[in-house]
This record gives sequence, structure tokens and C-alpha cells, in this order.
Amino acid sequence: MAYFGLLGYFVSLYIRPQDWVAPFLNMPVDYALFAFVLFFGLFSKSPAQIGSVFRMPHFRWMVFWVVCILASNLKLGRFDMAFEQFYAYFKFLIIFYCFALFIDTFPKLKRLMGFMILLTMLLAIQGIYQKQHGIGWAGQPLGWGNRIKWVGLWDGMNVLCLLFVVSFPFLLEFFSGPWGFPYKLAFFVASPLILFAIYLTNSRGGFMSFLIINFLHFRSRFKSRLGLIAGALLILGLMAAAPSRFGDFNDKERSASHRVDMWIEAFDMVRYNPVLGIGKGNFREYTSRLIAHNSFLEVMGETGMLGLFCWISLLYVSVRSLKQAKDALRSPMEKSLANGLLICIIGYLVTSLFITAEFELLYVLLALSMAVVKQAGIAVRFARKDMRNVALIEGAGMAGLWLVTKVYYRVF
Repeated sequence: MAYFGLLGYFVSLYIRPQDWVAPFLNMPVDYALFAFVLFFGLFSKSPAQIGSVFRMPHFRWMVFWVVCILASNLKLGRFDMAFEQFYAYFKFLIIFYCFALFIDTFPKLKRLMGFMILLTMLLAIQGIYQKQHGIGWAGQPLGWGNRIKWVGLWDGMNVLCLLFVVSFPFLLEFFSGPWGFPYKLAFFVASPLILFAIYLTNSRGGFMSFLIINFLHFRSRFKSRLGLIAGALLILGLMAAAPSRFGDFNDKERSASHRVDMWIEAFDMVRYNPVLGIGKGNFREYTSRLIAHNSFLEVMGETGMLGLFCWISLLYVSVRSLKQAKDALRSPMEKSLANGLLICIIGYLVTSLFITAEFELLYVLLALSMAVVKQAGIAVRFARKDMRNVALIEGAGMAGLWLVTKVYYRVF
């Protein structure tokens, strides 16, 4: 029963009936689903299984991250915002826990990823319809530049592109991995629709992430110079069909320059509030203009160096342990699923450097990585060496993005 509740949650996350279908408008569909999942699911688990999630470093860093979010506003005396953000991220914590606990077999993960691709394909068809008619299934108009978008959380061209991009690692695995005819057929049916939808979003960051996902897939599949060459040739071929805005970093709407302006604002935030930032959820209020369009810098500006450290630690332990699990798995199909999930998370994180993408979908993917690690029987530790690595990533990321802003202003 809990598993079907998680499938229902994916419908609410992707199709979002609570944002456009009359009987569900403004209803807390996701909260109801997770109440259902917890109520019925916990009775099917032993105390040891229920407690196993709490002992994983992934979950502990997720808790630390939520605490930093609360503290970032409390230290400024912004109690309303503190509890608003805590409420939202506590929900993410429950989502994280449920997926990590109840996706407890690889067949469940396989069916979940297949269901995700089906929902993504429906949104791609919706996008094609919207482009043809100027209005989408939910009555939403095209975005600026006649680009497709959806509703609710995905009411934007770049974030919609993100949904399309994260499905592709699994489609590539179904095509080139040890999967039967139905999965190969799924690739040939879904891929053209999703590729066209990516093009219709005309998202530079999304397309960049799509290129990287393809490169990583070919590199992991062949594990040789042939993989590097094949991946590089594929990227060159795909760039010929890139969106019209892909290479234009000084466009007439100045969207690129506005983003770099916001990146500078993020560095100002952490300069004056280095430990806990300006408070989670306050970026747009601080700038009076835009959000960061970069998840790394938005987390840094809003929650400071401490919050950024906790967030990167969660990402670090998830990616590192998932790679270990993938290498340890013996079943070709299980290894293929783990590889698809690993590339999916990396693609998501690359996209988040160009848009603000710190949504609940990220925490679903990280929870699924934890579920794979548990199923693989990997003992995960987070030692002093790992803390040093996270600190290095944090410092290198800040220095690299600061350098990008300086180079951009000099060139453009």
C-alpha cells in the first residue's frame, strides 16, 4: 500500500492536479498521500527496518540541513519565515524518509523509474500541444519567447526542462543496458517526444545538462577511450540541434547578465552574514528583483557557510555512496539502474548551477540513492577525510563561481 502511495505522490509532483484540476484545487494532496504512506507503511516494517534509515549519514545530514534552514531565519528574528521554511523542509524530510524506507527492492525502483518516464512523456505531449495551440492543458499560456511551461512548481521553462532531462539517464540505460524488448521500445517511443520537449523549452542550462548526461552515459558504458570519443562526437552532433539561445550569453533580454548580477548579490549576502546567511527564502526580498538561478549560490547566500556545508555534505555522501553501491552490485540490471540514478543526480546538480532547482524532486532522488545503497549492503561512513573533502568542494565552488562572474563582466 505504501508503494502505491509513493506512485500517487509522483502524480501530484509531476502532473500537479492540485494546481489545475477543479476537484483538487489547493488541496494538500502530497500531505494526504504521505499520511497514507506512513500510516499503512510503518505497520509493514519491523522496528529494525524503521530505524535503519535514521542510522544512515544521508539522513543525518538531511536533518542537519533542515536545522540550518530553521536557524538561518531564527537568528535574524524572522520567526514567521523560520517556521514557514521549516514546515516546507520538514515535509521534504518526511518525503526523504519514506522513499528511503519503502523503495526497498530493485523491482520497485525499476517500476518507479518507468512510471516517472511515463509521466514525463505525458508532460512532453502537453508541451507539444501547448506549442501548437498557444495554450496548455491547464490553460497556461506559453512563456516568454514562446517557450513551453507547465503549472505549479514547474511554471517555468527552465524547471520544466529539468524534468525532461532527469528522465533521460534511465531511457539511455534501457536502450544500451541489459534490458529486454519492452524497455528498448520505451526508449524509441519516449525519447523523440522528450527530446522535442527539451528543444521547445529553449533552456540553455537544461540543454547543457542534457549534453553532460549523454557524455557521462557513454563514458560509463564503454569505460575506455572509445567511450570518451563516442560521447564527444554525440555532444558535437547534439549541439547542431541546440536551442537558439544556447550560445547567446548576451541576449537581448539580458537573462544571462541578470543571473550573474544575482550571483554577485549572493556573494554580498555571505560576506555580511557568513555563518547562516540572510535566512532561507529571503533571496528575492534581499535583491528586490530575482532569485539566484544557481542553487549552490542561493543556498550559500540564504543559509551561509554552515548551511552550504550541510547541503553539500548531503549531496556528497549520496553521490559517493551510490557510486560505491553501483560498483558493488553484481546483477547487470541492478547495476544499470544504479548507474542511471547516479547520472540522473549528477545531471540534476549540473542543471542547478544554471537555475534554482533545490526542489523536493532533488530530495526524492537523493533518497532513492540511499535506498540503493541500503539494498546493496554498503556500510557508509562519513569521516574526517570526508568533511575535508566537502570543505574543499565548498571553497572550490565559491572560488570558481566568483571567477566566472569576473570573467563574464570582462567579456560581456
